[in-house]
Amino acid sequence: MTPGGKGTNQAAAAAKLGSSVTMVGRVGDDTFGPVLVANLERLGADTQHVTVDPQASTGTAIVIVDAEGENCIVVSAGANGCTSKEDVDRAVSLLQQAQSVFQELCSHARYAAYKATAGLHARRRSMM
Repeated sequence: MTPGGKGTNQAAAAAKLGSSVTMVGRVGDDTFGPVLVANLERLGADTQHVTVDPQASTGTAIVIVDAEGENCIVVSAGANGCTSKEDVDRAVSLLQQAQSVFQELCSHARYAAYKATAGLHARRRSMM
């Protein structure tokens, strides 16, 4: 088992390449949450906007590969699926200053996309 997930893996890769990275989302108040946060911090990512959610477990995913090499990913979004409008609002000034914003679809994806891209200059990118 390795700490990750699409968003975490993208943040980790960008941090390894020297980019300034801030993660916005949620982890559960369980065994896995601190491992994910510590891994991001070890790589140099800012985790001040990662909320520990006492009501939900950290999201998990299982990758299944069939005999032909095709994969299927089974996802339980967990705490990250509970990322709220308020979580995004607390980070909006950072998101609006960012040169690039990478977003994973979540329960408030349209709101997050709107807030993250509101006021961004044309030279900046937002990827979902």
